[in-house]
Formats: sequence, structure tokens, C-alpha cells
Amino acid sequence: MYRAYEMKLLANKKKLKIIDSILNEYRKTASAIFKLYWNNFVSTGKMPQFIDLSSIKSNLSVRYKQTCASQVRGILMSYISSRQNDFKEIIYKSSLCDEDQKIKLLFINKHHKFFDEMILMRKKEIEPETIKLARKIFHHLLKINSLPTIKNISMALDQKVAVVTESNNKSLIGYWVKLSTLEARKPIMLPVAKNKYYESIKGSRANFIQLNKDRDGHFSINFIKDIAPKQVAFKTDRVSIDLGLTNLLTFNDGLMYGRTYLSSRLKDYDKKISTLCARLQRNGVRPRSSRRYRKLVDSLRAFLKNEIGRVMNKSLNRFMPEYIVVERLNFQSQRLSKRL
Repeated sequence: MYRAYEMKLLANKKKLKIIDSILNEYRKTASAIFKLYWNNFVSTGKMPQFIDLSSIKSNLSVRYKQTCASQVRGILMSYISSRQNDFKEIIYKSSLCDEDQKIKLLFINKHHKFFDEMILMRKKEIEPETIKLARKIFHHLLKINSLPTIKNISMALDQKVAVVTESNNKSLIGYWVKLSTLEARKPIMLPVAKNKYYESIKGSRANFIQLNKDRDGHFSINFIKDIAPKQVAFKTDRVSIDLGLTNLLTFNDGLMYGRTYLSSRLKDYDKKISTLCARLQRNGVRPRSSRRYRKLVDSLRAFLKNEIGRVMNKSLNRFMPEYIVVERLNFQSQRLSKRL
């Protein structure tokens, strides 16, 4: 089980400027690789592990492009897998297809055959009408689920371009990252501060880091650790949970957690964010370009993450279930604005 831990980057302005130039080139390259992979998928239905990158013009080295391609492919594979699950759900719930046609549609979905004109399944040809229907369903799913955004991608770097070593001195520096740059054979050494919490976690450090820059220009670096999952002694077979705003979690035995507090805080955030958005829009300013708006949204997300995590930990430690059954719902409320 891999987990990411944010570390403190101690690089000076000169090194941060170099990182910024690498990140900008990495994002441009990622966008070009994304188009290459997607066009290949649309034309062949395949997402090869290795693809010819010679057509991609970039200032990145071959190793950097390979690392970038691996990251882009993972993002696309996740997106396609989600659309396949959506496709299966549509077919399972459909009352317009007979069992034979459902089997053929699921076969097309499993093997990404949406764009083939003729498909053989167990020596039996699938009718053009069924292929056309599968393609129509898939195009519908693409229309309502936008393609992943690559322009603000972070750099997920393996040891081909980023090598982590522990520091030998007793200063604040705990690690050094040897990062390849846009200039051949001219890497830079990035100092990373010690992190007692990270070092206290039992597990092996993966040869992998994440580098990113937020909208306010702050750089962050994450280290990855491979952690053995804890062995859990389950108390119950399963529990069922209903989600809500007044009561965050309601269990099947009637026990409720997160009562009243969540709703009032969300209303407070909603009022602040909606008021700020209205003022910004009156002045012709896009909300995402406002630093205050971004800080408010980040604060809301942090509150939700902490509160939901706290309530989940407290409640599930009581039950220790092997399985958790959660309803699927569209989490909206008439008491909150559409934006929130």
C-alpha cells in the first residue's frame, strides 16, 4: 500500500526557477503525449504500455518523456476504466436489449472495440447495429464525462530522473533529491527537510517523488512509502451507512454520527463563498483568479476532509466491519447554493 507524504522543500530561488522551467516543459509534453495516446486509443482501441514518442517535440530528455508518458497513460487508463464501469451499469439496467445483445455489448466494452467496423466473438460476427449502439453509448459517456485535464499536471518522477538519498549531516536537511534538468548531464541537488512523522512511519521509501506548483506559485514535494496494511480483527460482518448533511453518517442500527455540526459549518462556508463570488462576478473577475476565493475553497475542502475522516474513524472503530455498504446518491441540498 503506497502513501504520499508532503515534505518541506528547502531549495533556493535559483533552483526553484529551474524546477519551474522543467515543470512548464513537462506539462507541455504531457499534453502532447495525452493527444498521442488518446488518438491511438480512438483509432485502435488499445492503450499500449510503450508508445513511439519520436514525434513529440520537447526539450525534455528521452528518460523524462518516458516518465511523463507512463504518468499520462495511468491517468487515461483510470479514465477509460471508469467509463467501462459506467457502460456496464447502463447495459445491466437496460430493458431495451435482450440477453444476447447485452453479452455482445459487454464484449465490445471489455475489449475496447467501440471503433471497430467488424468484430468476431467466439467465431460469431457481431452485427453492425450492435457495434453502432456500443459506439453511441460510449460517445454519450465521453460527452457527459470530460477528458482528464493535463495542463496543470504534477510531475510524478521515478529514479530515472529523480534519485533520493539520505543526508549524512545532522542539520535540518534530511534528504537530497538529484533531479535531472533540461540541460544534459547538469542535474541539481534539492535539499529536503527532515520530517519526524514521515520517518516514524514503518515502511520502505519508494524510488518515486511528486513535484508540483500550486496556483499561488508555491512548490511542494511528496515522498512515497510502501506500507504493509494492518491486520484487522473484524467485529461485525457488514454495516450499512446513509449519508446526509444534518446527520453525516447514519448506521443501519440507528446510530448517528456528525449531527448538526456539519450542516451549520457548510451553510457558513456557503454564505461566504457565494457572497464573494457574486462580488467578483459583478466586477468582471473570475472566481478562480481570486486568491481569497481559492483560500476559502481550500479551507472548505480541508474542513470536509478532516471532519469526514474524524467521524469515519470514530464510528468504524466501534463496529470494525469487514464490509461497508453505502448508498449511491447525488450529494446536493436545496439549503445550499448550486455552486457549493
